[in-house]
Amino acid sequence: MKKLIYAILALTIFAPSAHALTVERARAFVRAVAENSDSLAEFHHPDELAMSRRFGIEYEGVRQKFMLGYDLSPVEKRRVLVSDAAWNVEVSEEQDGWAVARLRIGSSERAFYFQDGKFVTPVRYFTRDFARHQSRFFTILTEDAATFHPSAAEALDDFVIEAARALELSSDKLEMLERKKIVYALCESPESIEQLTGYRIRGMGIVSHDYVLTTYSAHYHEVAHLLAALKLEKVLPVTHPLLREGLAVALGGRGGRDPEVMLDVGCFLFRSALVELDSLCNERGYLEEAVSFSYPASGIYVRFLLEELGLERFLALYRRYSHPEGDSVNCVI
Repeated sequence: MKKLIYAILALTIFAPSAHALTVERARAFVRAVAENSDSLAEFHHPDELAMSRRFGIEYEGVRQKFMLGYDLSPVEKRRVLVSDAAWNVEVSEEQDGWAVARLRIGSSERAFYFQDGKFVTPVRYFTRDFARHQSRFFTILTEDAATFHPSAAEALDDFVIEAARALELSSDKLEMLERKKIVYALCESPESIEQLTGYRIRGMGIVSHDYVLTTYSAHYHEVAHLLAALKLEKVLPVTHPLLREGLAVALGGRGGRDPEVMLDVGCFLFRSALVELDSLCNERGYLEEAVSFSYPASGIYVRFLLEELGLERFLALYRRYSHPEGDSVNCVI
């Protein structure tokens, strides 16, 4: 009898968890990504799936918003689907149900993160030990709790109210923001953001789940992007940067500088002929311009459009010059 009890205990202790990520499950996930399968939602952690859908923001032509930014390239998809021998997955199990699946296709490698056998974003994986603070509209995750001050949360909340007024957000949407919260990850450095996104920058939005990642305690510009998406509800994935970045600058400034400061810079740039509107109207021309010029210039131009056209006509223009990924837009007006 004692031997039987010990055997049962051994099986209980050392048997793999029902939620463990196996190589077989990781390979099935990769195949589902390559096929853009409807089953992808079943692989996604339910908490993060709910986060992706919580604000009702959608992108036209995108079936699975929660995979934006985590998809395979067309070439990678073809290689996965053509031959199982062309790719390999290694799984590293960690404590508390966390795991990393490393996909190798030829000489390229990328990581996917899992919790209890379900796919999660790098944001959820890498911020799991961040300190958490709640404000009226935000869940603020801080890499270093000493860098957070309650006044920053108050400033963020005040900005949401101000920008919501400018965008004419309904009271229902404000109440939804209050209940469901904007997730705002305050990172120590651009290197920390690079770990989460692959980009070494000061801040960005994660459109798949409507998160904000930043090194600024009050990054109004990225919050403005999210609020604009909430106003629009459904839009094509790519908007001409003159309008998209211009709206975020007009509402939230850039790089820790208030909107009025950025708009003054924009006025100076135009008056000094340091930038030409015609070149910024071309999407490629905009992207080739230095951001220290293009952002303030687009901010003052969008402020002009809002004053001359009004919000609804401006948003109609915004939608008109949005397009699927891979397409190009040559000019705004």
